[in-house]
Amino acid sequence: LAELALCAPVVKAANVVPVLSTVRLVHDGSQLTLTATNYEATCTSTVVAQGEAWAGCIEWARLRSLLKACEGDEITLTPNANGVVIKAGKSKTKLPVIEASQFPEPDWDAGEVFTSVAADFGAAVQRVAYCVPDWDGKYAVQGMALESDAEGLRLVATDEHRLALVTLPPIGAKFSVVVPRDALPALTTIDAADVQVGKNFMLFTSGNRSLLVRLALTPFPQWKPIMPRLVNRVVVDGGALL
Repeated sequence: LAELALCAPVVKAANVVPVLSTVRLVHDGSQLTLTATNYEATCTSTVVAQGEAWAGCIEWARLRSLLKACEGDEITLTPNANGVVIKAGKSKTKLPVIEASQFPEPDWDAGEVFTSVAADFGAAVQRVAYCVPDWDGKYAVQGMALESDAEGLRLVATDEHRLALVTLPPIGAKFSVVVPRDALPALTTIDAADVQVGKNFMLFTSGNRSLLVRLALTPFPQWKPIMPRLVNRVVVDGGALL
């Protein structure tokens, strides 16, 4: 159930493309791989499972609701010609299945592996996401900039009126990319992870989980010239402000 919950930021319950509302299950005889995508982000995780090889796509919301109601019970999936029968405890439920071949596969171009991003990367994304607009303007794009160099890994977002900036420790790489707005909710789930940057995608890998993010083609505005060189810093208790 925990691995299925990780798909939540990616899957949309109501989608004009039915397969995007599903999670693809692929069993190779020893492990089960779960994959969900919204085109901008693709999350994948694996769990140990026994049985015969099988692949299919099941509606994520219905599957998660069913497993949540039967949490703690052993789950058995039995495919047939009309779908899949899921047995958990004393309950049996039949769900429709979309062929695995209809699930979109991103054209991933592998890049260099860098050192792990900081453990608080997901929290940093949350701290700048509020400045990501839902429109493109002269000085704003629907995305968050990720800039890495010797000084650190910077997360930047702006809506033309505000600019949010978080700087994390260096990861030993130099790149500058823009992550689309629709991929940001999935990025908030990232803790410490290895990073690969390709031409069109960025891959985060941590243990049995991975997140593949499609990079935006729109260039990010030049934000450094508007940043003040001298800043008077004031530190206050956040709780007191609330």
